[in-house]
Amino acid sequence: MEGVLALQGEVLILEGNREAAKEHFQSLLERADNPMIQTAAQLSLLHIALLEGDHEKAEEYATIRRVKSFLSMKLANIQAVQAWYQFTVKKDLAQTHKAIKIARQKMDVSRMLRDEKSLLPAVVR
Repeated sequence: MEGVLALQGEVLILEGNREAAKEHFQSLLERADNPMIQTAAQLSLLHIALLEGDHEKAEEYATIRRVKSFLSMKLANIQAVQAWYQFTVKKDLAQTHKAIKIARQKMDVSRMLRDEKSLLPAVVR
């Protein structure tokens, strides 16, 4: 059930309803017993902070131990958030390029993302 709630929050982000998404994930974070769901909620709150340009809040979420571990996962969507964080908050171009490289590699092997591959280079140019 908590996994479905996490996905509902992601839909709110995609719809551009950041405030509702933020409230949704904060509520989920308070209610969730599962550490994986808590971390996913924190990662989504990091994503929202990046969307809002709130670097202080982004840094707060990114330094949580479990979120740090998530950010090291070699998945295209996670590495896209990692690249965004490294570029906008940390101003670390080496880490940004490293995350983008991993994201691109993972997009190559993801059947769902093959058609979206052309979007990443346009975003990071």
